[in-house]
Amino acid sequence: MSRYTGEEQVDQILEAASEWRQRCLINGGSLFSNKNLWDSQHLVEIERDVVNSQLELEGNFMHRLKEQLASVSPEAK
Repeated sequence: MSRYTGEEQVDQILEAASEWRQRCLINGGSLFSNKNLWDSQHLVEIERDVVNSQLELEGNFMHRLKEQLASVSPEAK
C-alpha cells in the first residue's frame, strides 16, 4: 500500500488512523474516553432513529441529522 498522501506528516496521520482502528473498530471503544461505545445497543438506536427514520424533515443535512439524533442516547451519538 502506498504511504503517499500529499501531506508532509504522513506518519502521524497513519498512526492516528491505526489507533482509531484499534481502539474504536476492533476494541469497540472510544477515541476520547474509556467508554465502550461501539456495541449493538447503540447501533440499534442509530439504525432506528437515523437509518430507518420515517421523518419528513426540512432543512439542510446537518439540521435533519440533529433532529434525527434528538432521541438517541449521548453514548450512541
